[in-house]
Amino acid sequence: MAVRRADAVIRDLIRAARALRDRPGFTLTIVVTLALGIGANAAIFSLVDASLLRPLPFVEPDRLVALGEARPSGEADDLAAPTFVEWRHAARSLEALAAWTWWGLALTGRGEPEEMLTIRASPSLFPTLGAGAALGRTFAPEEEAPGRGAVVLLSDGLWRRRFGADPGILGRTLVLDGEPRTVVGVMPRGFRFPDAEIDLWIPLGFHDYERESRTIRMFNVIGRLAPGATIDGARAEMAAIAAATAAREPGTHRGWSAWVEPAASRLVNAPAALPLLLGAVGLVLLIACANVASLLLARGAERERDLAVRAALGAGRGRLARELLAEALVLAAAGGALGLLLSGWLVDLVQALDPEGLPGWHEVRVDGRAVAFTAAASLAAALLAGLVPALRAARPDLDRALREGSGRATARRATRAREALAVGETALAIVLVAGAGLVVQSLLRVVRTDPGFDSRRALVASLFLPGSRYDGPGVGRRFFEDLLARSGALPGVLAAGGVSALPLAEVGEDYDVPYRVTDRPPTSDESPSADFRVATTGYFRALGIPLVAGRDFATTDVEGAPAVAVVNRTLARRAFGERDPLGRRLTLERSGEEVTVVGVVGDVRHRGLDAEPRPEIYRPLGQDDHTHALTIVLRTAGPPLALADPLKRTVLELDPDLPISVLTTLEDLTSSSVASRRMDAAVLGSFAALALLLAALGLHGALAGAIAGRTRDIGIRMALGAGRRRVMREVVGRGLALAATGFALGLPAAVLLARVLRGMLVGVGPADAATHAGAAVVLLGTALLAAWLPARRAAGVDAAAALRSS
Repeated sequence: MAVRRADAVIRDLIRAARALRDRPGFTLTIVVTLALGIGANAAIFSLVDASLLRPLPFVEPDRLVALGEARPSGEADDLAAPTFVEWRHAARSLEALAAWTWWGLALTGRGEPEEMLTIRASPSLFPTLGAGAALGRTFAPEEEAPGRGAVVLLSDGLWRRRFGADPGILGRTLVLDGEPRTVVGVMPRGFRFPDAEIDLWIPLGFHDYERESRTIRMFNVIGRLAPGATIDGARAEMAAIAAATAAREPGTHRGWSAWVEPAASRLVNAPAALPLLLGAVGLVLLIACANVASLLLARGAERERDLAVRAALGAGRGRLARELLAEALVLAAAGGALGLLLSGWLVDLVQALDPEGLPGWHEVRVDGRAVAFTAAASLAAALLAGLVPALRAARPDLDRALREGSGRATARRATRAREALAVGETALAIVLVAGAGLVVQSLLRVVRTDPGFDSRRALVASLFLPGSRYDGPGVGRRFFEDLLARSGALPGVLAAGGVSALPLAEVGEDYDVPYRVTDRPPTSDESPSADFRVATTGYFRALGIPLVAGRDFATTDVEGAPAVAVVNRTLARRAFGERDPLGRRLTLERSGEEVTVVGVVGDVRHRGLDAEPRPEIYRPLGQDDHTHALTIVLRTAGPPLALADPLKRTVLELDPDLPISVLTTLEDLTSSSVASRRMDAAVLGSFAALALLLAALGLHGALAGAIAGRTRDIGIRMALGAGRRRVMREVVGRGLALAATGFALGLPAAVLLARVLRGMLVGVGPADAATHAGAAVVLLGTALLAAWLPARRAAGVDAAAALRSS
């Protein structure tokens, strides 16, 4: 029985394929429509799968947890070295605990020096993850001890790129920041912790200042739950351990607690818009299915007489419905195959766009999971698009079909159904069009925001000085002062300066420091803090930050001179109100240092163009002995990149082993800070445009079908004196009425989607009237274009010919 059923299904599919082959235009239209919807879904699914759905590529990833300290406010923070050591010995619900932190090392001795993105990790990291080396070994426990960890692990990417995948790399000595390290292993291809961009791993080996400080909370911690332990139990235990630490060390831990979360929630940092894009592309597929259903309804109306004859001869409804569903399955299979090819091209396009903030984007492939998703989407498309037309066509009105002739028995019913589908497509399209409009509006508002500096004609270069060669008071400061003097003298340089953390950049040293007004007694509920940066003389001029009051740093602001600071307008307003801030004193709570405010500068949006300016305190480089990272800014008279090579040569003249970690223009840096927003707007806008196109095709098809079924009626009206313009107006009016109905039905869903988008919106509300009005104009304009050709066709009906054919 099962074999006979399978044979019957195969025969139905073969007959369906032959029937569709005889109508190439109809078939190609449906296949391309489905391919657009299925291909876009498969591409976005591949991105979502790589970023969110796949489990962490480690052994038993559900037992991995991330943990750290929680501030009194509840905000998550990292651990200091002494706290990590205590937790590692005290925790019983965790069978392993490992600490790691980001680092930067310069690889020298093999051509031009190169900055390596490095992770300092305790040797227990790799056993905790259940990861081993593909070549050689990982770290031994004793290599965590100071002076015992002069070893290094290479990533597979670095091993292939820099060393030609040489299997003899083991045992070779690399010079990193002037110190020799022995290569003991190469990690497997595809290993990424914490992401795929890492070049090197070195043993943690806490420095003296790290071991002695409980306030340098810079270490990320990952652990593995012990057998039988639960995450809730780990949370309770770590909270008790943190409470004991707070009781023992009230000066640094009063009010602090602990947090414990699944590791995936911390290691996977996918953009919030990614699931939203998957939902948006799902709407596109629904619209495509509605379009296909409309076309199949039209084909069913054309075939009604044939189906009625077959039903009269004894063909059952199930048999007829199965044959029609077979056609839908063949169409969906062809659309899915073409969509799979299209999805590969779309993924390549996304990778070519280099989307920042999308983890694992360069590893995305249209793999077996994507193929399975495509197959499921194709089957769903076949059912959605073919079920209703199949059931309708399999229940012909035999009497009317045989009496009235081909297509007329259900022409009106089919027309009403196609118009209902067109209204539904329009409603879905307006949801995407309005959502895309809000996202684009937000992007425009962000890029038009004044960042507080002048990004034109400015070259920026970030440098990190290795402590092994720049240890000692004032050594790093003297290097940067010499570099600025030389680079400022380069031809075409108008101003030169440096800062410890550049606006909108993810490199540098950016601290949040508590402060108080020195001559004002602190209150119990007052705990103001400010972003702290070290800047050089000339930095504000080089970056184009306006000086509001007072003066810039001077060459006389050196060690031994009165301690001074420049603050931004926001801090001056919060700390001093309407009073003159110049000459007032601030106490930096962490160090106890008192500084005098000598200048006020404009606000800068350091943390993003969509972020409000924070209070900022700048200290002069001449009074700082601890800065080992600085970003140089050169204001140029001509194209900034023309000075890239001269600046490189200047750096190498001062230190042949010092790489420039970042070398770009300030304009590019500013542009890249909104890259994720630009990507979201482009993708969502593309989906909205595709949805609008499909909805327009659906509306066009519904109107064209209605006109084809009313040719005789139109001919009679024109014979009785109805003019061509009147006929055109009626058809266009019908199209606009359908579009308006779709807009009215889709508007509440559009507002609901806008509320979901709230976190992505800047300067525009979910119910923004201008955006929704603009979406309505776009929709009605598209409907007007979609109705124009059917209206012209209706106006061109030959009344006499129509009457003769009736």
